[in-house]
Order: sequence, then structure tokens, then C-alpha cells
Amino acid sequence: MVSQVLPDGQIPDVSQAGVTDSSEPSPAPNRTVTPIPLLPDQHLIWMFENCIRAHRLPYSPGVYCPGAVDPVILEQAVRGAAGRHPALATVVHLKTDHPCQAPEQTEPKFFYQALSQPLPESSETDPDPDIVSALQKQITRPFDLETGPLFRTVVFTDPDGRTLICFVFHHMIFDGWSAGLFIQEINRWYALLASRPSTRTAMPEPARTGIDFFEYAARRLRTQEQQWDAARPFLTTI
Repeated sequence: MVSQVLPDGQIPDVSQAGVTDSSEPSPAPNRTVTPIPLLPDQHLIWMFENCIRAHRLPYSPGVYCPGAVDPVILEQAVRGAAGRHPALATVVHLKTDHPCQAPEQTEPKFFYQALSQPLPESSETDPDPDIVSALQKQITRPFDLETGPLFRTVVFTDPDGRTLICFVFHHMIFDGWSAGLFIQEINRWYALLASRPSTRTAMPEPARTGIDFFEYAARRLRTQEQQWDAARPFLTTI
């Protein structure tokens, strides 16, 4: 999906257009996470991708900016948002023949491409076929589940200075519910960094709120095991 065009060359907030949030985003603390099994929906995606290797399941929210975007600030904003959410650093590997997941210290990847054709002046207008082809190449390029990272940022610029930012995620770590939250957080980081006198200024570290993905996944797996244990007395052996 491509968001609406907003003025001033700032990254639009597609989750809450027109809503201002002045609170500063908070980086996540460093910690070690023991690998855990994939959740059922993740396992289904893993099986699908490994059995049908020609098919990939990316998720690609995009933002279209009518003005230039500072690449230094953008990269810092993406790193800030990614560092706050360990799920974005997830890698998947086999452990005793079963796929498991854990966050790894992977560096976000950025790609920049200059377009020969102008981007449309509005997100309501279909882009040039060459631009669509360039987008498709980035979206369909596979991820390495074992080494990560499982998302990348692609920045397209046209001859008129307009910018199209495409965030490509593996569907195992990202879904439609995540898109608005991620773009909102990128917007907050970008606005905060752009307002500082120097992009090298250290970011504040207020307390982080919310539920950690790996804590949630481990709790959900424990609940499933408890439910199976409770159901076993009622199951018969065939």
C-alpha cells in the first residue's frame, strides 16, 4: 500500500493521519532471548516458503513524499524504530529439526535507486510501468531467514526530487496491523531527529512500554501446551 501524500517532505503517518504525538520513542534495552518455536501462523508461512520456494510472502507498506528526504535522518529513524522492536531482528533456524526464532544483532539494510521517470504527483495516479517494475524487483527479492535481517528499506528518488520509500518485510515478522504502528514510529523518530541541531545528538532513553513480542510468543506457546495437557485425558489412541 502507498500512503497519502503529505506536505513538507516529512514521512507521513499512515496510521493516524492528522494526529500529532509529541512523545519521544524509546529504544528497547539490550537482552538475551532464548530461541523459541515458531507460532502456528509463523510455522505455516515457514512451511509454505520451504515447500514452494518460488513463492515468497513479503509485506510492503510504502510512503510517498513530495519533497526530498534526508537519507541520514531516515536511516537513523529506521534503526531507532527497529531497535525498539526485537521482532524486527528475528531470524529463523532449525533446532533439533524444528524451526525456531530469536532476535539477532543484524544491521538494517538500505537501498537507494534513482528513477529516470518522474513519480506521479499524487498517490492516486498510477506510476510509470518502469517504476512498477523496479518496485516489484525489490518486493520479490527473497530474504535469508537464517541470517536476516527480514526487512529492508528502499528509497526511490525521481528527477523532480520526489521520494518513494518502500519498506519490505517478511510476512513472518510483519502484518497489516503492524504497518500503521511502524510508519507512525518512523514518523516520530524522523521528526524528532530532524528537529535536533545535529543528527549525531544522542537519543533519549525513556522507559519502554508495551508487550515484548518474544515474551508474548513464549506466553502463547505455554498456554497452548497447557491446553493440550488439559485435553489429553479426553483423547483416545487410534
